[in-house]
Amino acid sequence: MTTEKKLPAPAYVSFSTFRNFLDWLGEVGVPSRIDRSFWGQKFSGAAGGQLLATLRFLGLLNQDGVPDPTLERLASGDIDERKAILKSLMTRYDAALDGLDLERATAGELDERFRRYNITGATFGRAIAFFVQAAQYSGIPLSPYITQRRRIAKGNGAGVQPRRRGRRPKAEPKGEKPEPVVVRPAPVVANLGLHPTVTALLEDLNRIGSRWDKAGRDRWMDTFLAVIDYAYPVRKGKEEELPFE
Repeated sequence: MTTEKKLPAPAYVSFSTFRNFLDWLGEVGVPSRIDRSFWGQKFSGAAGGQLLATLRFLGLLNQDGVPDPTLERLASGDIDERKAILKSLMTRYDAALDGLDLERATAGELDERFRRYNITGATFGRAIAFFVQAAQYSGIPLSPYITQRRRIAKGNGAGVQPRRRGRRPKAEPKGEKPEPVVVRPAPVVANLGLHPTVTALLEDLNRIGSRWDKAGRDRWMDTFLAVIDYAYPVRKGKEEELPFE
């Protein structure tokens, strides 16, 4: 049995971080090489690494950190030129999305295509978030099944499990005391009506937050900001508005 070879990871940095990076390049200029000594003054280690991976995926940076001339045009051009250039760069997704009708596809179909990439866990959601926001920003039509937010069903009994009759506990031998049972409180974030991706991250925080180091915390924060950008995009005005509803 052969296993399908995965495609290299796509862009998965926060789209707002990507745009901020382009704005910054437009102000300071594009250097002859983009490395940590350059972006380290502006972005965290995790965000900087994700930016480099994104630039390489989009063909804007080679493996030695040398920028493609397109990056300078992307950074210095006006908003219409930037959108047009980014739209042309979205062909980098063709290896996974070739043949998919994005104007009719469901979110599930998009997920299936992104499973062709070598990404898992939080990176998977962040990669889809970048693609969706980049597509909308550059004017690529997407179906409402992809762009609409998934809300937790309320008032219809969804997710309610039938009550099961418990088994009668075995009698304890005389003279022996049963070990105390530790009852952990159920997570409450699922009942707050938040976007499902935010809920999942907050529940994960409850599980690992007490035993991580600073690097782990920084990675979680970068992931959280990317998910917030995806679930609750910031609107900056009519021209900049991303119709991610």
